[in-house]
Amino acid sequence: MIVSHRHKFIFVKTKKTAGTSIEIALSKICGPKDILSPLRNDDEQFRRNQTGKEAQNHDIPFSKYTAKDWLRMVRYLKRRRYYNHMPALEIKQYVGASIWDSYFTFCFERHPIDKVKSHYLWQKRKGGFQDIASYMASKKIEEIKGDHFYTDDGTTVLVDKVYRMEDMDMAFSDIGNRLSIPSELLKKPSYFRKKYKGKDLLDKEKLQLEFGETIRNIFQFEYSNWYGENFAAK
Repeated sequence: MIVSHRHKFIFVKTKKTAGTSIEIALSKICGPKDILSPLRNDDEQFRRNQTGKEAQNHDIPFSKYTAKDWLRMVRYLKRRRYYNHMPALEIKQYVGASIWDSYFTFCFERHPIDKVKSHYLWQKRKGGFQDIASYMASKKIEEIKGDHFYTDDGTTVLVDKVYRMEDMDMAFSDIGNRLSIPSELLKKPSYFRKKYKGKDLLDKEKLQLEFGETIRNIFQFEYSNWYGENFAAK
């Protein structure tokens, strides 16, 4: 996640939506006082090489601590920090309503079929699941539901704008216009997709045929708000 005081925006990072690539692209325009949450070691190195920026200012000030935060501090001797994939509700709590309401807040979504496929292959690569059926039967799929990241109760959207990953060109053009950032400074991500070993045997049409109804039931919020019947997975 990013809180940019220089350009007055907050980027909420959802899962399996090219979030790291987007975060690295946005890091290029951030200033020394902006908040950049830490990435994985390899992604952090990539950001450093690409932008000259790295995680910074991610310790949450003691003045923002809740009673629960202080108890955690005493028990584990660990600072509360802004972190990767931090939900909008939690970010708002720590930056404060005045900053949240006055900054442009946004995130990205992705078609549920594509998001499920990407998450399954990532889990499989880690040795989590051997087939799509076992993945679908697990609760892991719940981890990538978008409304967990950008709503307060599963119904009310907290961010100003939810862009679709499929509309990346339009999204970055709109972000630049809203923030008055020239296009030569704010460029859309240059993707660095992680390669999966072995042949990808998961066909999206088969995924839709066998598990489409289940996916639609799980991702009702995404389908209802961002992906209508006329929008096909790409």
